[in-house]
Amino acid sequence: MAYLLGATLSDGHVYIHPEMGRIRLEAKDREFVEEFYVKAKEAGLKPAKPRPVRGKWYVQLYSKHLAYLIKSGQWRQLLQTIEDKKAFLRGFFDGDGIALVPGYANTDLKLLEEVSNLLRDLGIRTSPPV
Repeated sequence: MAYLLGATLSDGHVYIHPEMGRIRLEAKDREFVEEFYVKAKEAGLKPAKPRPVRGKWYVQLYSKHLAYLIKSGQWRQLLQTIEDKKAFLRGFFDGDGIALVPGYANTDLKLLEEVSNLLRDLGIRTSPPV
């Protein structure tokens, strides 16, 4: 579940409707989208098979529980173990990591601070998010 949280927070879209929650991931990187699909199935969810849409790969699933965890910020409570933190960061960096320079990018400063804290928890030094 932690990988799904990281991937969704980096490159996903979350919609909550009265009867359902929808998580959608779109990316140019087919492997990233396929990994999200595999992790979702491993978590007992039923994602639609990844498919190409206008030059990007697309996958979606329905989970009111997961959508609520993400929208409410309660996803942080699920990252208790080192393995959970690593899986979250793997999902986050699969989406927002930068291959050319050591770093990551996101417009959500609070989320970047959380990522920096998780990296520090794992003994990895980071610069403050800007």
